[in-house]
Amino acid sequence: MARKTDVPATSWVAELRAEVAPGVSRLEWLRAGPKSKSPTGLADHFAKLRFLKAMGADRLDLGLTETALRALAMPLRHRKAATLKPGTDQLVLACFLRLRRHELSDHGVDVVLHRTADVWRYAKQRAEDRQAALWRRLRQLPQ
Repeated sequence: MARKTDVPATSWVAELRAEVAPGVSRLEWLRAGPKSKSPTGLADHFAKLRFLKAMGADRLDLGLTETALRALAMPLRHRKAATLKPGTDQLVLACFLRLRRHELSDHGVDVVLHRTADVWRYAKQRAEDRQAALWRRLRQLPQ
């Protein structure tokens, strides 16, 4: 089975400049917070994680603490994708990709837990409603 290889660091800039929607670069898309906790929002969230994995962010071991990653990735927080320069922004990009993957992974767990709790609450409510309806019908039967 062919394994999808990582995107080489030399083409990170091109990948992040590419548009995912009209007027929205991948860099802006990655920076955007979650749309919602609905299945559609989850799909977008996990699409971001798949993209970061394809970029190789899950295997970037920079040997830096989270504080150092945040400090080095800070310049990318508000930059436009068009201003990225191949070669000169590699460390900043590596820190941003690694940090964003950590943040999305952590948030993904929270969103999945929230969604699971929603489904559980909905199922519990339906079961209680059915039970109550059954009890109402049984009380109306002649004895």
